[in-house]
Amino acid sequence: MGEKNAEGKSGVFCSKVQIIIAIVVALGVIITVGVVAGIVSRSSSASQQSTAATTVTVAPTTPPPKYPQLNNIRLPSNVKPLNYTFTLDIDMSKLTYDGTNVIRFQVTSPTNVIIVHADGITMKSAPKVATDANFGSTLAVSDYGQHTKNSFYYIGLANNLNAGIYYIQFDYTANLAADLNGLYKYQYTRASDRAVVWGVASQCEDFYARRIIPCFDEPAMKATFTATVIIPNNYTTRSNMPTIAAPTANGNKMTYRYQPTVIMSSYLLAFTVDDFESVEARTSRNTLVRVFSRKSIKNDGMYALGASVNITQFFENLLNVPYPLPKQDHVAVPVFDSGAMENWGLILYREELLSYNQFLSSTTTKERIVTIVAHELAHMWFGNWVTMEWWNHLWLNEGFATFFAAYSASFYAPTMDLMAQFTTDDLQIGFISDASRTSHPIVPPSQYGPFFDRITYQKGGSILRMLRDHMGHDDFITGIKAYLQKYRYGNAITEQLFSTMTSAINNRLNVTDFIGCWMYQMGYPLVSVKRGASANTGVLSQVRYLSNKNLDPNSESSASPYKNTCGFKWNVPVTFFTGDAPSTIVPVLMPKSGADVTFNWPGNTWVKVNANQMGFFRVMYDTAGWNQLATALQNDHTQFSSADIASLLDDAFPYARADRVSFTVPLSLTKYMTKETSYLPWYITNIYFRTMGRRLSGRKSYQDYAQYHLKIASPPADMLGMMDMGGDIEKEARNEIIDAACGMGYTPCLMNASMIFQKFMQDPVANNIPGAIRDNVFNYGIANGGVKEWDFLFNMYNQSLSLADRTRMLFALSYSRDDWILKRFMAYAMDQSKISPSLTTTIFSYVSLNPIGKYLAWDYVRQNKNYFLQRFRSTRPIIRTVTRYFNNQFRLNQVQDFFKSNPESGSLATAFENAITATIQFNINYLQKYETILSNWFKQNMPA
Repeated sequence: MGEKNAEGKSGVFCSKVQIIIAIVVALGVIITVGVVAGIVSRSSSASQQSTAATTVTVAPTTPPPKYPQLNNIRLPSNVKPLNYTFTLDIDMSKLTYDGTNVIRFQVTSPTNVIIVHADGITMKSAPKVATDANFGSTLAVSDYGQHTKNSFYYIGLANNLNAGIYYIQFDYTANLAADLNGLYKYQYTRASDRAVVWGVASQCEDFYARRIIPCFDEPAMKATFTATVIIPNNYTTRSNMPTIAAPTANGNKMTYRYQPTVIMSSYLLAFTVDDFESVEARTSRNTLVRVFSRKSIKNDGMYALGASVNITQFFENLLNVPYPLPKQDHVAVPVFDSGAMENWGLILYREELLSYNQFLSSTTTKERIVTIVAHELAHMWFGNWVTMEWWNHLWLNEGFATFFAAYSASFYAPTMDLMAQFTTDDLQIGFISDASRTSHPIVPPSQYGPFFDRITYQKGGSILRMLRDHMGHDDFITGIKAYLQKYRYGNAITEQLFSTMTSAINNRLNVTDFIGCWMYQMGYPLVSVKRGASANTGVLSQVRYLSNKNLDPNSESSASPYKNTCGFKWNVPVTFFTGDAPSTIVPVLMPKSGADVTFNWPGNTWVKVNANQMGFFRVMYDTAGWNQLATALQNDHTQFSSADIASLLDDAFPYARADRVSFTVPLSLTKYMTKETSYLPWYITNIYFRTMGRRLSGRKSYQDYAQYHLKIASPPADMLGMMDMGGDIEKEARNEIIDAACGMGYTPCLMNASMIFQKFMQDPVANNIPGAIRDNVFNYGIANGGVKEWDFLFNMYNQSLSLADRTRMLFALSYSRDDWILKRFMAYAMDQSKISPSLTTTIFSYVSLNPIGKYLAWDYVRQNKNYFLQRFRSTRPIIRTVTRYFNNQFRLNQVQDFFKSNPESGSLATAFENAITATIQFNINYLQKYETILSNWFKQNMPA
């Protein structure tokens, strides 16, 4: 399951993290809230959950003492499923379904109780147990019922079941869920008549298959699944496998009988019910590949189809393991919680992450589609073919899929430079999450997890990338192939992966010893570089990196349940190059003992450590080293790869914020950027500059910042122009640079955006705006326009059936510079006849990021406090959203006064209040510490 991170590393994201941490601390909750598997799951936010309780039969609720197995989190190991044969009869009018499920299971040692998982379903009758599939020889059931603590359903037998094969039948009913988990309902708009109709989709990872059928809902409890689905005849349905034959009619219903699945985990079970259509193709091995979507956007699936076919073939050839199913369906679901889900044979996606319209979609959207398709296809081997034994080894699924998504997609879409983008999209994202003492290891102890987070995904994938670079591609793939063959259709743990890889390469590297510290302890190293005592040498040293430099890097947090296993030291595979030979990359290994390492570094030249940022560590230079690198960039930035420059920037800016270096260090690295037209350096620079600008907003120093930002952005903006030209990575670079230039008020940029937008208003079809520049034209067409332009785009928003284009338009509408238009926009956000209620918070967030709307949004929230209190039961979340860049004492006092005048009870409200005021105080402190330094530097580095 996965989605490429779309938030990036903006200041908004950072402040959210700080707020979340503050809330967790305030509530006195240890960061292990994701904790006991089977109780805590991959649930969506509270606002997305259904408020209606789901019926569960409880008889009795307290387990009898004679079944102590019920008190364990894990299922007993002596009862294992072999096959599920079940029928789901779905009523699309009542939005319910009836189920019958027969489980064929094996008992390996005597037992008098059978325990399965069941949640949110009502049993219609007592379960039956038999020695034959026809239930001719039933066995006496003494008692049965729900044990809600672990979502268990137990069946007590009058006599022990001896080792052998048995059958159990459940008859039950359930509501289609409203919280996007299990078998859930959703609504979408049909283009032909714009009717709003119901659809059904599923999400079983991590603990939700038990909502659809009673089952052994653990990843190691693999079995085959034989499904029958009955639906109204005006719908179609899909599951993991093809149907055995054409569906059969029975009145106004159709019955679909599916082939048995291959052996798989329960969390991969999947279903859809809708009226979608598909585009299709076949792989070179004749696997049928289809992409399903709403009829009106069927052809928008063509890009994903091409990616799916080619990337499937890539994995088959790379891993020497054919895709084992006869079909591979990809479905664009209009309402889906995750980015996508790798169900074997029926992969489900959020609609906008599978739909590419060559006339409307941006290059970023195109990149997201190919990488998320590649991510889910990687799971066909890493997760489905071989599955983690338990959820604490989730990285074996998600870390592998994260790395191989970029690797495989880079072959299909070479112009996107995806392996270089891995540094900004994944590795640097992992840095943020793992720089806290409240992080967790990639492989935590078994009682913790699952963690569907940036440690598991981004850090896990980054460690694989680093391991491949150190081992060499051939040995790495040899080891991976051996792992896939040894544990095919089975389960594995991390130790088994690494021991298999070690054996497969004849012990040329002890992979377990080399990589173990990266797996079982949290954090990562800060590698410091300095000149050695001897001539022409340098010295490397390591210490754990923490974003708060005042904390002891060698000590553990008393609140953390995780113990460091290597003293916060690692085997660090360092690579470097120097100014006298910038094309020669030299490797050196820092040992996990923590000993310093000396390396050759010619005098009077610079050194760049961590070439292409292959290693998962940050690098610190002394002042002379930073200055040399800044000068080298100004002299000839082409000596460095774009990933190398991005890594320098992404190290230096956090260092400055943590007071490890002066802000003059990262800012000096940007002086060369008047000559830079590459994507990655601009992507990173804009992230940190936007955050800086929002913190300086409303201050005199903002003009100094804006003039410098414009100074470095306008030359490359002139070079690239506002046009749809070049390869994918050039288009992404243009988007970043134009956004910076227009955002800082560059007149030629704003005039071009306005001109293109005005033509679009005259004839949206003939003067369609290409997707590659559509965001910037919409944003700055609105910013440079008035009510006529705003109303036009809002009408386009209402008419569009493209989710991606609607999202883009909604964001652009917040760019207006007229306060009354922004007020009207917020009024619309509170009027469900104008805009969906699900977007209210989003719109207020957008408006608050506009300098004109920064305080308007806050004023509007205060004026409409009763609305937010009634709607969300608290005003604190929306206040957190609109005040995150407040930066003066007056506004802090205003917020605190509001809290006093409008008290809300409860520890959560208090935690929000503390987090909100802490964030504003942080911004005030930021200005007190850095504003003068920043302002002076910007002035000194502007033309006379």
